Amino acid sequence: MRVIFSVRKNAWVLILAGVLMLALDSGAQGRGLETGFFDPLFAEAPKPARRYMDQARAVDASTIRLQVNWSVVAVTRPDRPRDPDDRAYSWDALDASIADARARGLDVLLSFTGLPGWAQRRKAPRAEAPTFRPDPQDVGAFATVLARRYARQVDYIQVWNEPNLSTYLTPQWERRSGKFRPVAPALFRAMLNASYPGVHAAGAKLVVAGTAPFGDIDPGGLRIAPVTFWKQVLKRKTRFDVFSHHPYSVRGPRASAFSKKDVAVPDVHRLVDIVARAVRSGKALPRQRKPTWVTEVSWDSGPPDPNGVPVKRHARWLAQTMHELWKQGVARVLWFRVRDQKPEPSFAETNQSGVYFLNGKAKPAKRAFAFPFDCERRGSGTRVWLRAPSSRPVTIVAKGRRVALVRPGGDRVASITVAGTGIFQAVSGRTRSIACRT
Repeated sequence: MRVIFSVRKNAWVLILAGVLMLALDSGAQGRGLETGFFDPLFAEAPKPARRYMDQARAVDASTIRLQVNWSVVAVTRPDRPRDPDDRAYSWDALDASIADARARGLDVLLSFTGLPGWAQRRKAPRAEAPTFRPDPQDVGAFATVLARRYARQVDYIQVWNEPNLSTYLTPQWERRSGKFRPVAPALFRAMLNASYPGVHAAGAKLVVAGTAPFGDIDPGGLRIAPVTFWKQVLKRKTRFDVFSHHPYSVRGPRASAFSKKDVAVPDVHRLVDIVARAVRSGKALPRQRKPTWVTEVSWDSGPPDPNGVPVKRHARWLAQTMHELWKQGVARVLWFRVRDQKPEPSFAETNQSGVYFLNGKAKPAKRAFAFPFDCERRGSGTRVWLRAPSSRPVTIVAKGRRVALVRPGGDRVASITVAGTGIFQAVSGRTRSIACRT
């Protein structure tokens, strides 16, 4: 681009020209960010599920996570567990959900939990019945049959959910020789290793379960901190293709967890580093780079939740989350919930984290999701980051004036430094991002 300026005009014109040249030269980063949603309603009644999928596409989502309840798909033990045509399997509802997603151009991440009683390695204590000691071979067989059933429709199978919580996997610890020792990491490693060969043979890739962000301070509790959990898993050879975590935060997206063993939004690099070391040492197999995904993250907004984040801040935090995760190398982010739930029985027991209110009206977070834009102060300047709605040029404006022109390129992500501080906004055609301030 040719930039023309006159020495007679104010000095800001010269500065603007330099900033424009910088923006045009360095706007494209060569590393994109895929976005999508996890909403349990995607896998439920067809009519609302389709409506939610349509709303996901309306904000440029590329991926949805479908949660499969294993105990519903296979109420009884199959005679041929790796054969999709075995009579024990009930596929109709899942077939419909996947067909609806693919018809809308959405990629599907198939994730499963819901342990059937027949797939437990030992008889479970009553309190732990739905989570107790999954038999790795049964887990592997179900991961394989999912990959085979949907070989032409689904590229990724995710084994389990938040395995560092007793909500999904028990026991987390066992007391041996007077000391508590972690058990869940070894259980989960065995589940991954049993799943990997069959999933790969069917042409899909294996995604690890996203871990929960916080653990108990003392051993022997109901949660293992994610840093501790993954160090234990990767003490021995573990096979997977994509790493995942759920970095929910009790504060904003730039506030680290209080414990270095926990992993909130800005701390994901702690786990990325652990996985990278395991790849180098041959503990994480195959011995190649593992993309990092966030398959769940969000905050509730207020309204409607009286204890939620105010809706404008909710939108800013969504955009900041995308930026913070991208900086740490995350390749795909799935926001938890497209639309708010009814507060039944209460707000505390439901989620109001959607980009749409329950009545379908858009929150400010809808615009933040479709066109995330964020900024941080860098000395006397401002570093701006965006994921554009398309590859067309994006204008950065401040006080009604253009301060930079960015060409995001095919990956649609750009990050540049502009002069000054203040309130900035990105404009692509007729589409405007939310504003950010430094």
